[in-house]
Amino acid sequence: MTWIRVDCAVTRHPKLVRFSKAMGMSRHEGLGLLVDLWTWAVDYTDNGDLSKYTSDELVTALNVAPNTALIEHDLLGALEMAGFIDRDETTIRLHDWDMHQGQLMAQREANRDRQRRYRERKKDVTVTNTLDNDATVRNERNEPNQRTQRPADRHDAYKVLEFGKLAPITEGDCKKWRGLFPSIDLDVELEKMYLYLESAPKSKLPKSSLPRFAMNWLQRCQNDIDKQTKISSKETRKQERRQAEDMAWLEELKAQPGGVSKAVLDQAKREMHQVFNARTRRKKKKA
Repeated sequence: MTWIRVDCAVTRHPKLVRFSKAMGMSRHEGLGLLVDLWTWAVDYTDNGDLSKYTSDELVTALNVAPNTALIEHDLLGALEMAGFIDRDETTIRLHDWDMHQGQLMAQREANRDRQRRYRERKKDVTVTNTLDNDATVRNERNEPNQRTQRPADRHDAYKVLEFGKLAPITEGDCKKWRGLFPSIDLDVELEKMYLYLESAPKSKLPKSSLPRFAMNWLQRCQNDIDKQTKISSKETRKQERRQAEDMAWLEELKAQPGGVSKAVLDQAKREMHQVFNARTRRKKKKA
């Protein structure tokens, strides 16, 4: 699923009013047409560049109904008049496209590049069975579970993740981390690291070594897992203790001389329900 960024202020912005009036539309219809244009531009323009499209082509692509067609201005003219596009001698570009949707486009390009490298690596990489001293080179293209059993799984020097001039993460590092962090899905975390490296600002990138960066990343993940486990165990112990206290109280009531009447037991149940409901409300407020 692809998302775009839309400024909340645009819904009542004077630019939207001018555009809607020029198009002979209501404000809500004009907003819908703009959002339709922006989502269309994600797939069919190069970084918001509309230069290769005419007004008629855009009207057809966006399915602008005849009764809302422009009277005095064409679509590109209305967009330019309202300030939604910038025009110079050679290009027609959606206004502030890089600022609003640049991160989305960079992420999509990074994903395409990552998929391309993965396909090339899956197609071309061959491995040698060094454990059996077998010199036969075999193609691992059809090996099952490619995500968790990489083609060079038995070669410690195989580079699993590279970025710029930083020291790469090797298969040997991954083998060591699988032993240190058995509760972490290492392949998922490596994907997250790659996406972070592709999208993070330069000031937030590691300076010298990807293995050190990955070790810190995995340690934080392990700390989060330990924290959640500790919280869960603590809540379980508290609940068991409360249940034991309540049961002990009921046994004490039953042990009283003459036994306990049904009215007393019903009253006790109502009080317990009130206590549990109060605890539930407090937890919901904290959440």
